[in-house]
Amino acid sequence: MRQFGVDLAAVGKSPVDGVEELLLLVIKRGDLGRRDWDNGEPTSVRPSLNEVLDVYLTKLVAPEHAALRKTIVLATTGDLKQDVETNWTGFKEQNSTRASFDFWGADRVSALIEQFMLDENLFAPSDRADLRKSLALASDSEYDFRDLNRMLLRQLGLTADGKLQMPSLDTKALQKVFRRVHLAAQICTRWAQAEGDFRQALWVSERTLLWAWHRLQLMDPGSSPSFTRPSLECGTRTRRQRRSTSM
Repeated sequence: MRQFGVDLAAVGKSPVDGVEELLLLVIKRGDLGRRDWDNGEPTSVRPSLNEVLDVYLTKLVAPEHAALRKTIVLATTGDLKQDVETNWTGFKEQNSTRASFDFWGADRVSALIEQFMLDENLFAPSDRADLRKSLALASDSEYDFRDLNRMLLRQLGLTADGKLQMPSLDTKALQKVFRRVHLAAQICTRWAQAEGDFRQALWVSERTLLWAWHRLQLMDPGSSPSFTRPSLECGTRTRRQRRSTSM
């Protein structure tokens, strides 16, 4: 299904002025330069932005969102190169009456992850530190995600050789653990995919799935494993994406 330039749409209050707005994210990968801005391909930056303005904003905005401020966000895991900054500024000025614009580079994306996904109520300081290291090195094809693996074992209460190192958790407590593990794995897989490294994303998903499954086997026989579906979906979805990119 065509997305008409919009990779992700969301509604919420702006952290800057508190105004409720419709955020339309145009997501790209890596540093954006002149070749990425308008290279004749429909998926380059300028054609994507034009599709949002010409089609999405005029035809696809839900009636209940029509009165909201529209903000188009160009987001990438890299940065905006100097040779295209003037193009970006000119595009914003030319279309300022049609929508607001914002740019989220790697620093901004990292800050948002830090603020909203690495919440202190979800992850302990040691877990946040290991997750930060994993994200910083996710695009390195040689990185073995040892920091994420250490965090997964700590969350699951396992030693490096897979033995329990804490009293057995009840089903409710373990369910919360699996949710945190799933969130951490999804952050890392999405980050690796954004850098174009589907092999790393696959490795993270499969390692998480295997450790989670192993932890389930250490539960009391009468406990229900019905809450394992998120972890299973994590691995299955990434494998499907990996296969589709290789076809």
